[in-house]
Amino acid sequence: MAARGHTVATLGGSAMTNHVRLILVAAVIGGSIALAMPVAWDAITGYRYRTHKTAGMTALKSQDHEAAYAEFEAATRLLPDNPGGFLWLGWTRVQQQRFAEGEPHLLRGLELDPACHLCAFKLGTSRMRQHDFGAAADWYGKALAMKPDWPQGHYWHARALNASGRRMAAIEALTTAIQQDPTLSFRPTR
Repeated sequence: MAARGHTVATLGGSAMTNHVRLILVAAVIGGSIALAMPVAWDAITGYRYRTHKTAGMTALKSQDHEAAYAEFEAATRLLPDNPGGFLWLGWTRVQQQRFAEGEPHLLRGLELDPACHLCAFKLGTSRMRQHDFGAAADWYGKALAMKPDWPQGHYWHARALNASGRRMAAIEALTTAIQQDPTLSFRPTR
């Protein structure tokens, strides 16, 4: 089995795991195992993070919120500076109507990545579900400031603006959504 032009040995007749292969390939390239370990650890940690995140997404889709939360929490422990883990931790709690637990995670995601438009958007959705339409419109507006070419973001901003009594601004936001995507399909929130 070869990895980028390097021969990879087998262990006991079976191919080595990707983790071991990464360490050996890095050792050949770097010249020593000491140089290879940080590279291999980052790859292994990234792999484990993605595994937990994927399992969390699968659990979230099947409405198993506790399993999803546990997987996202494990992912966040592996990469505590990655805003994605906090985004999904927060969203899992918002879907359970546990807003006081979910919003701090979403805010932490924004703290780690001030350009995380999904964190701001999910905060807007949290506020919509609590019938705090003014705050929802504000959060949706912040998300759109980060990603202005997002038709569905404009649609939800329009809904929040309309619900908060700002009809003209709502019409403007909805017009922007339709201009950006005339085929936009509008789905109700769960």
